[in-house]
Amino acid sequence: MNLKLRCGLFFAYLSFQSSQVNGYSFNVEDVIVISNDFVKNTYFSYSLLLQVGDGVSLIVGAPKNVANPDAGGDVYNCAIKEDSSFCTQYPFGRSLNSTVPNGNFLAMSMDGDSHQHGPVVICAPRTRSPDTKPMSYFTRGYCLYMKNSSLIYENPAVIAPTNAISLGADLSRDLAGKLYYNLAFAMAGFDVFFASPERIILGSPGVKKFSGAIMSYSVYENKIIGLFPKRAMRSSDEDTYFGYSTIMAHFIPQEAWYVAGAPRANDLKGKVTIFSQDINASEESRVVASFEGEEPGAYFGSTLLAVDVSNDQIVDLLIGAPTAAGKTWDEGSVYFYKGTSAKSFLRGRKLTGLAKIGGRFGSAMAAVGDFDLDGFNDVAIAAPYEDDGAGAVYIYRGSTEGLTNHFSQRISPSDFHMDVVNVKGFGMGLSKGNDIDRNGHNDIAIGAYKSDQAFILKSFSIIDYQAQLYPDIASISNETDSFKLNFCILYTERSAQINRNQMEFQIVIDLDYRSVVDTVSRTVTASSKVRTCTEFHVELKKIMNISPFTSVLSIETSTKGVIAHGEKTLNSIVPYSHGCGDDNICNTFLTLQLKASSNTLVLGLNKEISLDVKVQNDGEPAYQCSVKLHGSDELLLRNAKDCTKNDDHYTCPFNEYMMLVGSIQKTFIFDVLEITPDVAHLDFKGEVACLGVNDPTSKTETELQIPIVLHSVPYIIGKSVPESAELSLKSHSENVEVLHQFSLEKHGPSPLRIDVDLFIPVDQYNGINIFNVTSIHGATDNIGIDCMPSAAKEILTLQVPQDLPIAVNRTFLISCGSDYGCIRYSCKGEFLYQTAELAIFEIRTLVDMDSLALKYKSFLTKKDIIAYVPVAHQATESGGVAAWGVFLFFAHSPAPVPLWVFLLGPIIASLLLVLISFGLYKCHFFERNYKAKLEQEKEQQTLIVSDSDTQSQSIDDDIVLRNNDFANM
Repeated sequence: MNLKLRCGLFFAYLSFQSSQVNGYSFNVEDVIVISNDFVKNTYFSYSLLLQVGDGVSLIVGAPKNVANPDAGGDVYNCAIKEDSSFCTQYPFGRSLNSTVPNGNFLAMSMDGDSHQHGPVVICAPRTRSPDTKPMSYFTRGYCLYMKNSSLIYENPAVIAPTNAISLGADLSRDLAGKLYYNLAFAMAGFDVFFASPERIILGSPGVKKFSGAIMSYSVYENKIIGLFPKRAMRSSDEDTYFGYSTIMAHFIPQEAWYVAGAPRANDLKGKVTIFSQDINASEESRVVASFEGEEPGAYFGSTLLAVDVSNDQIVDLLIGAPTAAGKTWDEGSVYFYKGTSAKSFLRGRKLTGLAKIGGRFGSAMAAVGDFDLDGFNDVAIAAPYEDDGAGAVYIYRGSTEGLTNHFSQRISPSDFHMDVVNVKGFGMGLSKGNDIDRNGHNDIAIGAYKSDQAFILKSFSIIDYQAQLYPDIASISNETDSFKLNFCILYTERSAQINRNQMEFQIVIDLDYRSVVDTVSRTVTASSKVRTCTEFHVELKKIMNISPFTSVLSIETSTKGVIAHGEKTLNSIVPYSHGCGDDNICNTFLTLQLKASSNTLVLGLNKEISLDVKVQNDGEPAYQCSVKLHGSDELLLRNAKDCTKNDDHYTCPFNEYMMLVGSIQKTFIFDVLEITPDVAHLDFKGEVACLGVNDPTSKTETELQIPIVLHSVPYIIGKSVPESAELSLKSHSENVEVLHQFSLEKHGPSPLRIDVDLFIPVDQYNGINIFNVTSIHGATDNIGIDCMPSAAKEILTLQVPQDLPIAVNRTFLISCGSDYGCIRYSCKGEFLYQTAELAIFEIRTLVDMDSLALKYKSFLTKKDIIAYVPVAHQATESGGVAAWGVFLFFAHSPAPVPLWVFLLGPIIASLLLVLISFGLYKCHFFERNYKAKLEQEKEQQTLIVSDSDTQSQSIDDDIVLRNNDFANM
């Protein structure tokens, strides 16, 4: 069925001037808008795929169905024309599993080839499998695969990976025999990555009670060829949503690795894991690197993007945390990890955009390619709920340092044509960059799913130009009535696909007050790669002043859709004739010297650096001198109001009128911006220029290099948990697991490169390892550190310190000396930046207690303690520092009872009994004289009772008499 949507194309051709653009950007005045006006609230544009070939197609996903909430979502193929567009609905949408409560969310995730007529995969993670029993509502999920996206009415292939028996049933049992849901709620296709026409990566966060998994699906074999993880469900992984996001990238040229996010792992702080495709390796060894979030509930890892933005042939990683609170709530953030090698990354750099309340920056990310053709890939990051739900997209340009928190453009719907109103959710749908107008610069599609709209933004064409402004005379005098200013410009196109015949430049010159007119302007038409010149006639007033005649020229391009890159202002200074001989030409001999305030820069300590610039002239007077200062990107000139900032240098005036023979010196202060520890030095380059003719043998250019040094003092603390164990030399003992933990910290202002060697003593008994290392783990700032073992045992020359907490005369030492040797684990990470920052290394060792007791039984006759001493060593320029983790084994052996004890024991016991009995006899213990006393006490008690009865009768008689007397009264 064809459903034509109204596709609004808004073209607002405004004169765009380079001075209005902050960096290179997408054209917000020439936007193609595609809106679904037939059915609202379908989440139209929630997912987007921009394809270019002999035409332009935009594949649009609309996962929600308002007309029938229990039906599936829809997918559209929108053909984009220059003057019109129309969308056709794929017929397979609502026919799939129409009885799923709240819909199957078809096209919630979508990916495919960027070429028109190429493959596309569309997933419905909430889809019920056909064999599910009624009312069960298991959401296994599956995807649809189209080999040619242009064949709208061709039935797609169904990818139902969770129907494979090899993956397990809906229900499984854990090791304790307890039932849990295995594939019943897999939600396969919650995220999808199109690796190639034959390989698709599916995120399935609902597998194994929402522990999650990643599936690598072969289209050709129609089966899962890789699953991670395969292990049985662990309670610690439950509800972590591993596979919520997934991508694949070539971190090394010969192999692509998987990346998966688990936004509820790590105590709800989120975690991202990079792992290899080696299905024969153990799951632990497949893990290449891991990244951990720092804020609970931030959903760290819910979005991922891998792209080389620094053009160093090493893939960099971006991890989204869209619900990070920020200073308010749900501002969102993205962590940029610059790759330094296949497995190593610099410390995460946080990107936040404008950090607007509730914006959820990082909800979607896309690689837009090198759209400005500067040699670095660029990225787009969405904050779809900024500005009360309208949304925005931020463009970040790549560079040698990767990405910083300074975006080059913020695209908001409010920047578009006035007819586009009530845009909501802008940025949740975000396509990869693609060149739809074939100008060599990539364009992007952005979806606003809450208002059912999609927008296609074209990038500007970029040219580079060089311009000059110079007078036809060397100087002026009182007799000068007029002179000419010459302007020349030469431009080239960055894109080889553009052969623009001509460009128009608007030239405005502000003249000196001694000119008859204040301002002259002109439109200069130039051709590509052709130097074009024009001249301006300047008439002078009769005003006495020996100051130079100054003119300032401004350049703007009036060609629409083009950004011009070059110096925006040019200065022309004509000196007043003075002291330069009869020819009125000043022959100068200039020398430039640069001197820094320090020979080195201590990273983290020095926040500024002073540069002394000295200009020496040993020729005729030099007029209106200026110095061009080129500095590293990490430097910012302070108080640069007198200097002109160009693309890569500052131009600073050096004398107001003229400089006679001699020298002038100025000091410039540069603020040191953020410098990564891998930067080895700061570079300065200076160039002096004055009016006149300079001697070619003079040194007008010079360079200065300031080494960057790292000043930090590391220290390591080691401990063992538990600290000791009892070693039985007679009976069987259970094996003991020991955790050796080493904490690396640093003092000093500079970052400390993590270069730790862990030395584990090796010992055997009858070929059996006594100390077995079960795991080694290192981490800092939520980034894992790989520890690689040595191939053979090594001897450590470090002396064991005397202050170890052991009794030397009682202790047998197992260390890394010549008697044993060690296995060395080399742990190389990035850097510790802050003083309070820690790098933690944990070694888990399982000790065979029986083998230990058997080997050292004969040695423990004089000593009763065994000390096992692993070592951690951090390398430094001066050698290094070390720490020892001590674990003590206290030998325990019950002493035998001597034979004489058994022989003399009964005799001694008998004698002791006789002595006790004799003592009791002497104390009259056995005399029974208590009977007479008891009989005497009994007789006394009888007498007391008799007297009591007599007295009671007397009292009764007295009462009777008293009563009689009372009655007679």
